[in-house]
Amino acid sequence: MIIGLAVLAGKFSNLEINHIAFNAKRTLRTANSSQFELVHMHGLSLLKDAAIGFANQIWGINQQTIAHLPAALAVYANINQSPELDINQTDLTAKIGAQLASLNFEMVELLNFLSLECQAIPAPAVNSDIHVTRLMPSDADLFLALLETSGMQTNAEIWNLKKHLYCTDVFRCFVAKVDGVACGLATLYIDNQFGLLANAFVQPKFRNLGCQSVLLNARLQDAKKSGLKQLIVDVVPNSSSERNCVKFGFKAYETRFIWRKVNGQTKPST
Repeated sequence: MIIGLAVLAGKFSNLEINHIAFNAKRTLRTANSSQFELVHMHGLSLLKDAAIGFANQIWGINQQTIAHLPAALAVYANINQSPELDINQTDLTAKIGAQLASLNFEMVELLNFLSLECQAIPAPAVNSDIHVTRLMPSDADLFLALLETSGMQTNAEIWNLKKHLYCTDVFRCFVAKVDGVACGLATLYIDNQFGLLANAFVQPKFRNLGCQSVLLNARLQDAKKSGLKQLIVDVVPNSSSERNCVKFGFKAYETRFIWRKVNGQTKPST
């Protein structure tokens, strides 16, 4: 069973890396152009971007590669960035944790990764009170207006530079409406025949009405209709998001710990 999970996790590595690279391009936090690159070093995968903070990550830390972590960190020091360390739960030993702490890193987040085969997506659920629309490129301004209500801040210059990356066939943007009022959003990133669900948000006064479930269902149906093979999503363990995904048939395949430099800065992707 462990081997099967490892194979499944590796299957999605390219999808995740391409998603991070795409987010570095589309982020509305800065007008800077992404300088993303992937570097392999002594069994470690270094996701590196001198211009976009959150895109800097190190994958593949385990008992065989931990000795090479200081050399990998030196790569980021050269570009004045502090990377996050993305570590599989099965690879994180007490000894590795102690070594990370000695390098001034602390564990800041635990995430469960779930997957769903599109052929297993259930029939559409019906909710007559909530309507979800997939936005086209001409509707991108509506997506931005709703995104800004989540607390994301940008300006017209940045939006005009990056607007073309939103509401496309690759980055599909969905909006939920209650009584005609836009109140929630979510996205589906597509890479070949795989998809990654992210960016789900519902305005506070419209929560607990089922918007998240309807947004999730809409993306699942879109993925199935588009002929995708498999979807993945990362969720906080025991959260409503995890329970919602499990209800729709998602299965856990990996758990990861996210470590960050104490007092280090990691910028959000939006």
